[in-house]
Amino acid sequence: MKTLLTPMQLIFWPLGLLAVTAVHAQDGGDYEIPRTIDGQPDLQGVWANNTMTPVERPETFGEREYLTDEEMAFLRQRMREIADQDGDALFGSGTFNAAFSGDVTSYDPTTGNYDQSWLVEREVHNRTSQIVDPPNGRYPPRTEDSIALTRERAVRVRNIERFTRIGDTQLLYQFTSDDPGTFAAPYTLELLLEYSPDPIYEYACHEGNYAMENILRGARELERLAAEEP
Repeated sequence: MKTLLTPMQLIFWPLGLLAVTAVHAQDGGDYEIPRTIDGQPDLQGVWANNTMTPVERPETFGEREYLTDEEMAFLRQRMREIADQDGDALFGSGTFNAAFSGDVTSYDPTTGNYDQSWLVEREVHNRTSQIVDPPNGRYPPRTEDSIALTRERAVRVRNIERFTRIGDTQLLYQFTSDDPGTFAAPYTLELLLEYSPDPIYEYACHEGNYAMENILRGARELERLAAEEP
């Protein structure tokens, strides 16, 4: 199954989520962006968001935007070690934090403590946070009335999105959120999406698929028994 898109739309399924958004062309540096037959940037494909980069920059990195080559090599090595331990599954920024802190305790124990075998391999990128503005890589301070206005946030927020193909295997996703009722200033986030040659499968429990034959067999047996009753 392929991802299909119109010249100005991208159909994007990260971890089962469907989002349709406008695509804005942007300078991709020296990379020559492939084009569709009508000249629009060609974003067709399956793009995975399996980055380890946390949304907010851990305070230990201060104002530093990028990891060093040594830190990236360390991250890859630590992730191999953590995966080999087959411990609790680490969700969200848990993988990034665990690699540097050594704490591999599950960050989502309410799920029943899935182990690492349930998770896909994570990509190591060189940013220290997905938020690129403000410069500290963290959400701006919340305003005093942000809690009271939480229920209205969906109507007031302005989620500006941009998808830019920067290579044969990478797509840059950017969004700027301007929500004056919650944050004292806008913030911008960047996320690298990696191209995947694999088809899309729903990442969910599917025991029912295997059990369906027995479920139907049981139902037919109950029907047969009911029909035999005097």
